[in-house]
Amino acid sequence: MNSAARRIGREALLFSTLCATVLFGLSLVLISWHVQQLLTDLTQQRVLRLSQQVSLEADRGLRFGVGLPEQTAWLARLQQLDRQEPQLLGLQLQAMDGTLIAQAGDAQHAGAVRSAWHRQLAEAALTQPLVKQDSNRLHIGRTLADASGQASAQLWISIDLRSTQAQARAAGLRILGQLAPLLLLALALAWAALWRLGLQWQGAGHKRTTTALVLSATLVCAATPLAMVWSASDMARPLVARQIAANADAMARTLGQQIARAHALGIPLVQLQGVRALFDDALQRAPELGFVALRGAAGEELHATRQRGLASDADARAAQEQRLFPATPQGAQLVVGYPTDYVDRQTDGMLLDLALALVVSAVLLLECARGRWQRSTLAALVAQRLARRAARAAVRASLFRRRGAAAPGAAAPGAAAPGAAAFAPAAPDPATTAQLTRLRLVIFLIAMSEELLRPFLTVFAIDMPSPDPQPSPTLVANLAVAAFMATLALAQPAGPALAQRIDLRRGLVLSALAGSLALAATGAAQSAQALVLLRAFAGMAYGLALILAQTAMLRTTPPAQRARGMTQIVGAIVAAGIVGPPFGGMVAAQAGAPAGCAACALCLLLAAFFSQRLAPVPHTAGADQATGGWRGYAAVLRNPRALAVILGAGLPARLVAVMLLAVVVPLQMNALEQPAAVTGRALLLYFLVFAISAPWIAQWSDASGRRTPFLIAGGLVGALACWALPGLGGVPGMAIGCALLGLGQALQSSPQLALVTELFEPQPGRPQHASPEQALAAFRLLERLGSIAAPFATAWAVAALGYAGALWAIGLLLALATLAMLAALRPAADAVSFNPLPGSP
Repeated sequence: MNSAARRIGREALLFSTLCATVLFGLSLVLISWHVQQLLTDLTQQRVLRLSQQVSLEADRGLRFGVGLPEQTAWLARLQQLDRQEPQLLGLQLQAMDGTLIAQAGDAQHAGAVRSAWHRQLAEAALTQPLVKQDSNRLHIGRTLADASGQASAQLWISIDLRSTQAQARAAGLRILGQLAPLLLLALALAWAALWRLGLQWQGAGHKRTTTALVLSATLVCAATPLAMVWSASDMARPLVARQIAANADAMARTLGQQIARAHALGIPLVQLQGVRALFDDALQRAPELGFVALRGAAGEELHATRQRGLASDADARAAQEQRLFPATPQGAQLVVGYPTDYVDRQTDGMLLDLALALVVSAVLLLECARGRWQRSTLAALVAQRLARRAARAAVRASLFRRRGAAAPGAAAPGAAAPGAAAFAPAAPDPATTAQLTRLRLVIFLIAMSEELLRPFLTVFAIDMPSPDPQPSPTLVANLAVAAFMATLALAQPAGPALAQRIDLRRGLVLSALAGSLALAATGAAQSAQALVLLRAFAGMAYGLALILAQTAMLRTTPPAQRARGMTQIVGAIVAAGIVGPPFGGMVAAQAGAPAGCAACALCLLLAAFFSQRLAPVPHTAGADQATGGWRGYAAVLRNPRALAVILGAGLPARLVAVMLLAVVVPLQMNALEQPAAVTGRALLLYFLVFAISAPWIAQWSDASGRRTPFLIAGGLVGALACWALPGLGGVPGMAIGCALLGLGQALQSSPQLALVTELFEPQPGRPQHASPEQALAAFRLLERLGSIAAPFATAWAVAALGYAGALWAIGLLLALATLAMLAALRPAADAVSFNPLPGSP
């Protein structure tokens, strides 16, 4: 075996191992996390109902003027809760002035409620519970009101989640044990198939054997995720059933105790009034239960009710798991049933989340392995094979056109057919390709540092103590976000000026290191003021790092491949948007917000490391002749074509994206009573459609040498996305609107950046008033300002027109802005500084 064959074998083993480890390993971690979240949600529902019942019992005494310290029977009931709820760690009842009234369980856990949580609960509505999770503990608080309706005390219940987390980890290990043989088989077949393909591309392999190996590897690799999802569903089913049974037991115990107290007053069971209303309220608060019934000592049914949606009492009892609780000493029983198919519905609803976990892991794998793949022999062989296929396609196209060679204007025999090479990649310089790949990884890591922070930053800011009680927790969270967004926007113009004075690599390293320090300190912040200042500093560092990396990408990309270079930027940011939130939420929930901030800081440290390994980035030709400074940015804004693109495409696109993704879709999903998981799936469609379509659109734009048609198409598709939400309505309208928005933004993102920067490319004999870097920074600055203004514009439009009217109006404004941009760009062809690729239309 020669050295080339051995090298191909080693590379095949490396990539197959990466695929198995990252794709399946991280998917397994996310699957275990989803199982844990489902079990935690069921536990939370049970404890919320328990706390509500306890608070209602206290309210009855308070209405009659009996203070909480005098309600001895109710206080004794609190002491019994730790025996009834196995996961209860502690319980604390304290007056609004902080005086302790009652306490149960471990005093250490009962007193673990933070002062900021007491303040948040006091500011919330009386009937609104407050739920907080602190690593492996769940805290639920409720406010108790006196006879006048004023808050008199707070009840806090702390629940231990370690058993739930242990169950999820055990389920993950069992899934790994079940699938280990299949994973090893997939690894072996993928390695053998890649190796044989490499040998065949070198002309040394047997085609029939290679084909068989490729088909086998494809089938096994496709079956492995399906088997993983099925195994996860099978493992989660008994855990979910156990939690639902515990919920049914808790409901039966609570209702049974209420009926027993009424019966102890001498009221016969058959004469109890309000039992039906009591049962209806219980089922409304517990959607997982199917029916509730009170049976006499002889087994006769005295009172019963069923869950809404069941056609008859027979349906309510069919396929039900029943939990019994003694209601009276004479033998009466309270029966609570839950449908056996509810467990299946819960696990089936989790299947899509598990499939999305595979997608997230696949995106992370592509971003991490992209550079190693492009340096491999296998990638070079694939590129050679694609080039040969493109050449053969061009020859075949010319042969088909040879018949019309005598016609006027016909192509000469052997000439490439128009469009034959439209999607054929130009032969890139290997050094340029390597530099672009490293820059994409740097941008991905920079964006990841904020995307990891996104799921828990608001909650972390709300919980931050403040010496001044005047700023509300919500205001503190908004100030932290606003400080970051403001400094991020202001950092954009500083990037090109800094890039002209220092080496880009050094600027990237310094800004990434500064951002990592700010993020690490954010996790240790002890006051709201410190948090806001750190977020402002982090926004400046993040903005500088991002604009410097984009400037390096702009200088490295040849003008003929500008759109493809710009799509590397947005592609890396979108990939971070897909990968970051799931892992950020998981790390924060498992290890706390400081650990999540440390993970964000680690991403920026890795970005600094890879920035140091970049090749030297040359200065832009003609940059010295540019006016520079703020006069250069003014020249960008005075250019009518650049201003038309910014105001007609960039700014409206940012406004619509923030409005739909951050405001309208989450709020409308909440109004439709959809869980957060459904909202997340709809929003993920935007990122997936964008990530899939943006590279092809960028390549098409570069190949044709045209930008304007893509900007117009993207604007109109974005308007359709706005109209799809009220037009189609419901969850399908939200999903289709997000998908259309992803396509519209993909059509515009790279071509608009390419067009704006190409307008200021140095040209012989033409005065240079601004550089492409300044054009990019000006575009980003106005785009960021649009992000800041979007929530206010959305609030105004919704207040004036309602959700549906606002969406129709904003879609119309987007379409009009697009048509106005078309009129502004029509007088001249796209001002590109390169010729279209050969054979392009």
